[in-house]
Amino acid sequence: MPDAIRGGKPAKQLQLADIIVLSFLFFADYIMSSIQFYFSNVVADTKTEMPAEMPVNFSIQDNYNIIIMELGSLVIIFVYLYLRRFDYSNLTISFDKKVILQALLLIGLAGITADIIIYVGYMLASPPMETVTAVANNINQLSVEQAEAKQLNHGSFQFTFSLLLVSLLNGFYEEVFFLGLLCTVSQKLLPASIIIGLIIRFLLHIYQGIFSALIILAMGIIFLVCRKYIKNLVPFFLAHAFFDFYGLILFWHLVYI
Repeated sequence: MPDAIRGGKPAKQLQLADIIVLSFLFFADYIMSSIQFYFSNVVADTKTEMPAEMPVNFSIQDNYNIIIMELGSLVIIFVYLYLRRFDYSNLTISFDKKVILQALLLIGLAGITADIIIYVGYMLASPPMETVTAVANNINQLSVEQAEAKQLNHGSFQFTFSLLLVSLLNGFYEEVFFLGLLCTVSQKLLPASIIIGLIIRFLLHIYQGIFSALIILAMGIIFLVCRKYIKNLVPFFLAHAFFDFYGLILFWHLVYI
């Protein structure tokens, strides 16, 4: 393609206009669906007294549909970045001996943060839970119900190939935007870029309910803090994929099962 179409110099830094366009290409449809689902299902559910994750289940066909949609979006996004002559050297994506350890660290930090938020949420709920055991029992019940619901749709939750594929792809899809592309702007635009990312991350998961969206937002903030010290994006992809696969309440379930 002629340079006249693609522009002159390679774009080492994205502009705010690029972030807006990429936000639309990555997530516009998903955010609209998430908000619509929230108002049509979560808000309408007046029986929920305790903060909890909405047991939103996806069938095997749903997983493959998501894979097709995300791959299609990535093609369009790649074309846009190609036309912008984006310099991919700004994104560090590599597999080395530290990747697994870093991913485990991220899983631990984000998981513990989620546990604390869930615990505080249950303690502040009406009626409040007065003991750690009471909180754990309620979280465990939620975890079991979600696992059973997923097993109903997937046959074998832990080893479903479609769930593994969509988790890995979605981990890449979301974090290459939130922790990759959004961080390639100038230092002047970085605060605005991060705020845009946090708002999108929250709205993207609001279909699970406000409380769950806040937990996922906290995970995103933990990732952003760690991003300053971990330059390689692969550990973030894997950590996100882990939570997509197992859920954020795994640690409570493991400790108190």
